[in-house]
This record gives sequence, C-alpha cells and structure tokens, in this order.
Amino acid sequence: MIDLTIRKSWLVMLISLVFVSYCGSKDEKTAQERPTPVARVAIVKGDVSIVDGQMVTPATNGLILNAGHIIRTGASSMAEIFVKDQGVVRLNENTEFGLTRIDANGTHVDQTKGTAAFFLKRLKQDSEFIVNTPTSVAAVRGTSFIVDVKGKSEASYVLFDGAIEVSNQKGESIILDQKGELSVTEKTKMSKEAIRPLSKESLTQLRKMAVFQKSEIEEYNSFIDDLQDTETLRMTREEGDINERLAEIKDRPSAQDNTRKATTADENTIRRNTEKDPLKIQPQKSFK
Repeated sequence: MIDLTIRKSWLVMLISLVFVSYCGSKDEKTAQERPTPVARVAIVKGDVSIVDGQMVTPATNGLILNAGHIIRTGASSMAEIFVKDQGVVRLNENTEFGLTRIDANGTHVDQTKGTAAFFLKRLKQDSEFIVNTPTSVAAVRGTSFIVDVKGKSEASYVLFDGAIEVSNQKGESIILDQKGELSVTEKTKMSKEAIRPLSKESLTQLRKMAVFQKSEIEEYNSFIDDLQDTETLRMTREEGDINERLAEIKDRPSAQDNTRKATTADENTIRRNTEKDPLKIQPQKSFK
C-alpha cells in the first residue's frame, strides 16, 4: 500500500514537471514570435493610419510601432515617429513611410511618396540608417535632412547637417557632407555638379517641419530638448529673412563651395572637421 502511494506521488510530480515545462516553452515561443517594439507615434494630427498587412487602423499618440508597419498621412495631416535609439522622423501630408527593419545591425525604412524630415542622433561607427526610395537609397549618419519623393520618378535630398551617401539604381553614388541639395531621377548623373546650394524653399520647409511639441513619451521629450541646441534648429529660430540666412551659410568657411567635398562612391571614408570619427558608408545594391 505504501509502495503504491509512493508511485502515485511520483507520477503526480512527473506530470506536474511536464506541464510546467510545456507552459514555459510555450511562453518562450510566444515571446520570440511577438514583434519587438521599435518605434512609437509621438504626435499625430489629422488623417494618419497604420498599415499592418491587411489591417489598417487609425494612428494615435503613443501608439507602439513594429518592423513591417507602414505609416500613411492624408491631406493636411502629419505625424512624428520616434524611432528607438535613433531619433525623430516627421512625416508631412500625403506621405507613405514604412519601418522595414530596425535592429542591432541597423535601421532600414522605405519612403514611397511624400516628404519626411529626419532628425537623428549621431550613430555609432558600426551602425547604419538606410532610407529607400523608388529611385535611390540614402545611407546616413547622425544627421538632419529632408527627403521628398515625387512619385516613382524623382527623389530629392536636402542636407542640413551630417552626411549622406546617395546611390541610384545604376549603382552610382555620391556623398554629401556639407549643406546642400540633390535630386535623383533616372537621368541624373551622380557627380558633384548635381549638388546644389541650399535654396530659399528648403529653408522655409525646414522652418515649417522643425516645430515640435511635448509628447507623452519621455525619451522623445528629452531628445527634442537636446535637439534645440543643434545648428539645424538654430537656423529655424534666428531672426532675419531666408535670404539673410542663405547669405550667412554661404559665407561660413565650413560651407564654402558645398560641392567641393562631395566625392564619388570610390571613397569609403569621410572625415568631418567637427568629429574625429571616420564615417564609413557601404554602397547599397538592392532597391525596392
């Protein structure tokens, strides 16, 4: 009788261990399958929606976003996306912006139409931030810039601070590490002659898009506070009209001949006067 009782006790313990082990493995599998939050909607105004596969839902302040989500803004609408450990992307009206991949190896986003202003932290040397458009790919590092996608035929880049390497579908690349503008179409020759000085329209657009509000996301608020001290945002606050600001930028030693330091993709390293770390950008070979 005692032997039978002991056997029953061992059987109950064995069943319990199997059950606990099953539940643990199931929870672990569920955790692995659950998408990792990579970004959040900081501010939303107007008609903004989130596309997740076949599902389309309205965007709300504080909403968590994951890799694979697409953000769409309607007419007279805007959204600010806070990307974890990267910075802020402000989407203008009629813009489509996809979070393709954000992980320890880098950040990849797709912008298929519309205008987006990027305000990013200075990235580590082993990190990358890639913006894919229908005509080109931009590899960037710790920078402030605007990307304007005009359908499938043209994408424009306006650099205010940092560096960008832009590659076209032919594999030709050019690097901007001074304030300037570049438009890429099928016919664009990727050379320093394609780079233009900052225009009045671009500075006006920056002033409109670099207006931030407080959010419920504390990390976002902290980043915006730090952003206020950057040269890019000082450009938007200083008194005087746009023509005066353009003249000041042109006369600065650091901005003399903004195309002088632009190089082709044959150069693998850019050295900036303001930072001693080399900027290494790998040419991109894939396009969407």
